[in-house]
Amino acid sequence: MTRRKYGVRTDAAGKLERTADGILFDSKGECGRYRQLKLMERARIITNLEIQPSYPIVWPGTTKKICTVKLDFRYVDGEGITHIEDYKGATTALSNLKRKLVETAHNITVELIRK
Repeated sequence: MTRRKYGVRTDAAGKLERTADGILFDSKGECGRYRQLKLMERARIITNLEIQPSYPIVWPGTTKKICTVKLDFRYVDGEGITHIEDYKGATTALSNLKRKLVETAHNITVELIRK
């Protein structure tokens, strides 16, 4: 059994437990959250579920792109409100920085989903 950063298994069994609908997720928790959201979408509680939406970060006042940040999920609830989620088993300084960059650059709120 091989593991990578944060103890995620990279062997066939580890990949299988992180796969749903043919999509390989970074963690079992993120995969579980996807399954929850898919059930909510089937029940018509949410719509327009997107996986790993990208947000470009552009230097203010220019068109120079610094980077692109990918978050985990974006969907619309029954009241028409768009939700942007980032699933984290453990937060890091880098993940906090990325979240703050996206929130500031796009004037949105990113919901942090934890175990």
